[in-house]
Amino acid sequence: MVWFVTCLAVWMPSPEARECDEPALSAVLERLARAHGIEEPPPLILREGDGAPRAVADGSILVFTGRLGSSMTEPALAFVLAHEWAHLLLGHPRRLGAATLLQVALGGTGPGVDALWLRLELEADAAALEWMSSAGYPGYASLDALDLLTTPSDATWTRRVALARRLWEE
Repeated sequence: MVWFVTCLAVWMPSPEARECDEPALSAVLERLARAHGIEEPPPLILREGDGAPRAVADGSILVFTGRLGSSMTEPALAFVLAHEWAHLLLGHPRRLGAATLLQVALGGTGPGVDALWLRLELEADAAALEWMSSAGYPGYASLDALDLLTTPSDATWTRRVALARRLWEE
């Protein structure tokens, strides 16, 4: 069964997805795990393409290889992975999945789902900033990651960047 929600996946990885064998990605995730005393980080699943990384309902993080090119620094990657891991730890795929299914059953997406999605994104951003900072990564890298993965035309971009600036400057 495959189902997709814009910007946050609540689906299972496709058959062409493969477990991560990229040492740099695994090293960043392991550093984040060590900083919080977690023995086993979630599995990273690589997939060809240019999509944004996503938390998956099976507890893994899906990473598209085209999106994480040479322009993403290790600290920015730490924010991205910590953000997706925060979605998993905070139960966001389950929460957004249930809300979205209900909304679709009632005739489509709408302001309620959009507001929930924004709240979950901001929660994951805040958790990721705290997490990456405690692992020794600079908080300003979150702004680099947001610039690479979202656009100023995205309705959430302004609020997410403002939150990131406020939190890492504290």
